[in-house]
Amino acid sequence: MPRRSPSPGYLAVDPSTGAAHRLSTPAGINTLIATPSGQLRAVSFFAHSWSDDGGAGWHRRALGLVGNEIPELAPTTSDAVHAVLVGGDGATLFPWTTMLKGTDGGPWTTYAGPGGPTAYVDSPAVLPDGRLLIDVVAWSDQRAARPAHRPIGLYAGTLWSAPAPAPVGMGAPFDTSRYRSMMNILDLAVTPRTVTTYARTAEQTGVVASSDDGRTWTPVRVR
Repeated sequence: MPRRSPSPGYLAVDPSTGAAHRLSTPAGINTLIATPSGQLRAVSFFAHSWSDDGGAGWHRRALGLVGNEIPELAPTTSDAVHAVLVGGDGATLFPWTTMLKGTDGGPWTTYAGPGGPTAYVDSPAVLPDGRLLIDVVAWSDQRAARPAHRPIGLYAGTLWSAPAPAPVGMGAPFDTSRYRSMMNILDLAVTPRTVTTYARTAEQTGVVASSDDGRTWTPVRVR
């Protein structure tokens, strides 16, 4: 978690005792996450870094971004697989430019995103079987009175590059709502065996969860 102090940084907090200590992190990072095993991952505009010993030591892999490209960490269920979504500066929307995938510390494999029309996306994740799961919130060819040629919503598949993974046939409540194209993902919960997606219903009246790539959804009680 970020520290609220004059000296910026991150703290590791023991949930059972509340004790905290400052993490040693690479310079310039803008995101820090932990995998289910506790591996730390961080990203800056220059590099993706990871630590297997609580931040005592870090491995670094350059991203090679150009222009106004922006990186976003994609959580994975395996410590051996690293993924970064790269997009442009789309103001309120995030245009999908490429996905970077690295395995076992090896070099990046680059997968081009859809390039005509452009997909605006959020909440990428790598599933246990290696498929990419990503939420397409809009397409560049859609207009107020003209829907895009491709559906909005979750996409999943082994094909990480253009034309993109296949759209997921999302079940109720999304397939029964007149606002079926509207989806607001709240969070992703990652374990070694599952990726659970939490989202608001299309009518914005409740929260539902899916652990099967968005095909079926279960209501979640919230306070």
